[in-house]
Amino acid sequence: MERKEQGTPHYNKVNPFVIIKGGATKFIDFVEKVFDGKENKQVRTPDRDGTLIHAEIQIGDSMILLADSKSDWPFTPAFLQIYVDNAQQILDKAKAEKAEIVTELSTFTMG
Repeated sequence: MERKEQGTPHYNKVNPFVIIKGGATKFIDFVEKVFDGKENKQVRTPDRDGTLIHAEIQIGDSMILLADSKSDWPFTPAFLQIYVDNAQQILDKAKAEKAEIVTELSTFTMG
């Protein structure tokens, strides 16, 4: 049986998601200037308060996802975005291993 790849075409299987305290836009500017990074402006998602809740910047063949931290979020310097075939099954396994679930599964705006 042919296996259909999941995920977004320009992402790798594992993608770092960096949480930045009060400076996601500055981080993007820095990466663009220093590493010739290219922001994917189509997915930039500002929150009502002006902070970024999602942005992406590509360096070479690698994608970094990022957001500004929120005051009510626990300190988390980074996440890893990992594509899996059955997200609910993986989440259930993580719960069984006593993982702290920060956000339940949901459909993101990109699918």
